[in-house]
Amino acid sequence: MKILHTADWHLGRSFNNFDLLAEQQFILSKFIEIVKETKPDVVIIAGDIYDRSVPPASAVTLFSNTIIEIIDLNIPVIAIAGNHDSAERIDYVQNLLGRQNFHIFGTLKIPVSKIILEDKHGKVHFYCVPYTEPEQAKFIFDHQHLHSHEDAMRHIIDEIFNDHPQNERSVLIGHSFVNGGESSESERIIINVGGSENISASVFGQFDYVALGHLHRPQFFLDKKVQYAGSPLKYSLSESLHRKSVVMVELEEKGVNHYKTIFLAPRKEVHRVKGHIENGRFFLDELGDIKPSKEDFLEVTLTNESLVLNAMHIIQKDYPNVLHIVPENIVIPGNRAFNTSNVKQLSEEQLFEDFYNNITGIKLDIKKRKYLLEAIRIAQEENEK
Repeated sequence: MKILHTADWHLGRSFNNFDLLAEQQFILSKFIEIVKETKPDVVIIAGDIYDRSVPPASAVTLFSNTIIEIIDLNIPVIAIAGNHDSAERIDYVQNLLGRQNFHIFGTLKIPVSKIILEDKHGKVHFYCVPYTEPEQAKFIFDHQHLHSHEDAMRHIIDEIFNDHPQNERSVLIGHSFVNGGESSESERIIINVGGSENISASVFGQFDYVALGHLHRPQFFLDKKVQYAGSPLKYSLSESLHRKSVVMVELEEKGVNHYKTIFLAPRKEVHRVKGHIENGRFFLDELGDIKPSKEDFLEVTLTNESLVLNAMHIIQKDYPNVLHIVPENIVIPGNRAFNTSNVKQLSEEQLFEDFYNNITGIKLDIKKRKYLLEAIRIAQEENEK
């Protein structure tokens, strides 16, 4: 059975006030191309379909249109809610569309919700575990000793395998933070008061495959049995070096024997670059393999030694999607102590040089010293008039 695993679409998200809907529409069109080319037996979406609990109508429309394209290919879709989604809204959609080869689950149920698909080797049980807080799990299972996310997940898995048919294959779809996973700046922190949000990968060892969402960087555990597909787009500058992808898993009679990472190419990349402004123009410094296009999202480290007025406006003439400017060499006045004990004994030139060194940590070069001496001469002449 061929399983195509994706997650963390975050439809309706913005990036430093840039609306990403057009970028999401583009990348999902590429995802549809992958579905058509690879012809999976099922598509899994492991949570965080939307970026917030009440998504904009445009995001809902994009999701609906994407799902319709997939199920029109006669490929079932199984999706769960993540910590960004509204579980109640997701469940409402499930009641409407569950009979149309689209199965979506917002809240944890007893018994744990599952979809059964078959291939030539028999049945595969897909267990759907939407994002669930330990306090919610306590209420659902009427169990007061579920203090952490791992406690809750262990109990959920025990419930699953109490009823799971022996010798039949199992896949878990979840949205959790596995201990040792690498996070990025775009994930919402899972907060669990009094307990831990981390879950040990070994907890999932009984399943043939575990399709997870939440972490935006593709990564795996337990010899790839437990995988994060990652987000389809870069949603923070910390992801600038990530390669976004989806995962194709081939489940055979005795478990998974083949994994394939399928990379996604966005319309606009995210880069961290260095550059300087000279004569009102912005110039990129040495970039190595990075070749940003005009429309890419950029964080610019500005290497000018002095403050440049309207720097953002100047850079955006060439790169309109600049997200952030970081000054590299400018030191904010007051960051260094200035010794005033011998001010009266110093010349104007020495005073300024001492001040400049303390503020910037850089010695005056010949060119700057020439400008300084000329400015002092003019000032002295004006003072004598």
